[in-house]
Amino acid sequence: MIRLTKVELRRLFARRLTLIGLVAALLGSGLMLFATYQESKPLPADQVAASRIEFDRYSKSFPADLEQCKLQEAKQKETDPAAAMGCDQMVPPRWEDWIKPETVFSEAMPSYLLGGTYLLLFIAFLLGAGFIGAEYSSGALGSWLTFEPRRLRVYASKLSAAFAGLVPMAIGFVALLIAGGWIIIDRNGSTAGMTGERWGDFAEIGLRVTLLTAVAAMLGVVIGGLFRHTAAALGLAMAYLVIVEGMLMGLVGNQQPWLLRLNFDSWIKHGTTYYVENCRQVDGYFNCESLEKQLSFGHSAVYLAVLTVVVVVLGAVVFRRRDVT
Repeated sequence: MIRLTKVELRRLFARRLTLIGLVAALLGSGLMLFATYQESKPLPADQVAASRIEFDRYSKSFPADLEQCKLQEAKQKETDPAAAMGCDQMVPPRWEDWIKPETVFSEAMPSYLLGGTYLLLFIAFLLGAGFIGAEYSSGALGSWLTFEPRRLRVYASKLSAAFAGLVPMAIGFVALLIAGGWIIIDRNGSTAGMTGERWGDFAEIGLRVTLLTAVAAMLGVVIGGLFRHTAAALGLAMAYLVIVEGMLMGLVGNQQPWLLRLNFDSWIKHGTTYYVENCRQVDGYFNCESLEKQLSFGHSAVYLAVLTVVVVVLGAVVFRRRDVT
């Protein structure tokens, strides 16, 4: 089994698509770091100076504006006791509200890692699907089975190679994002608050991203094998993203915990939130409000584990019984 896995690993990294995927991951990380630089870059000095002038002007006029509001509100209450102009909600201006907020590494990095994960998942799934899809298209799989007729061993070795082969890429991608983000934000923003515990949280996120990426590559092999073609596997993935996650997501309401994207988010972030529209008739008026709900890490871990096992077992049954020629 180990020998077969080593052979499959050599095949995986000998493919041109794998090289393209690695380059795409590198370019993607570069683009994300450039976006991090643009978002964390402080405002130019002339814009800060202009904002300061406006802030000082408003600060000086605020007491008079507040007093004027109260006078107008009192005048309106003479004829309408329920009148309200929101004077009690007027608060003195704060300088931090007038300028671009400082980017904080500990707060911004989890979002950057989450965004990068979806790029990794796509590349991993593509490489996995292409890994076996090309062998079906060329007929190489049939030839390989004449040398190693034990199909389940071949199937397991391909899954193992896809899983193990994507681990280094995922680790490198995450390490590059974290290291590059630290350098950029340390220059443009703030890296304060990074305790040992916080670094431990980032390490756990990196491990979960790596595991999810490796599983995505493995599932790419399964789906590519079921459809016998790389393009068909990608078509299925894109159809799910566009139709289910895109068009139907707003219609499923309380069923959102069974969608892939939300469970990916929860797995990476160790729990997440989602919103459900609650519409009802109140006092003759139809009113809708968004209710925040929690999706636990445990739910997502079980959901993704069960889904993975079911798909892998289905792929094994089909691979063992179906004619590959």
